[in-house]
Amino acid sequence: MLRNRRYGFGTPKATGYENLIVPALSAVGFQNLPPPASGSNAIVHVTGAAVRWRGDAPPTQTEGIRLEVDSYWEMMETNLDWNAVFQTMQFISLGLGSLLEVQYFG
Repeated sequence: MLRNRRYGFGTPKATGYENLIVPALSAVGFQNLPPPASGSNAIVHVTGAAVRWRGDAPPTQTEGIRLEVDSYWEMMETNLDWNAVFQTMQFISLGLGSLLEVQYFG
């Protein structure tokens, strides 16, 4: 049987937390990732200003997927392991700076 966290099969556990400061002049990636075996999903809250992100190259002010300020991104999809993407994902602020509040789950 496949694990299905969303509908109650499996028990996600909080495995880490970080406040990621995202500047406007250069892209940054996650700094405090939990070990690969314990952190495969996350919830991200965007504060300060909107951000852009990419998983294959650094985002810019005009390229990348936009996340609006005060939005939540739930990387908690059933049967997906985001860990490899976490390693390459980068963010850039679209304002003077942003703060991402990130809770990791395994």
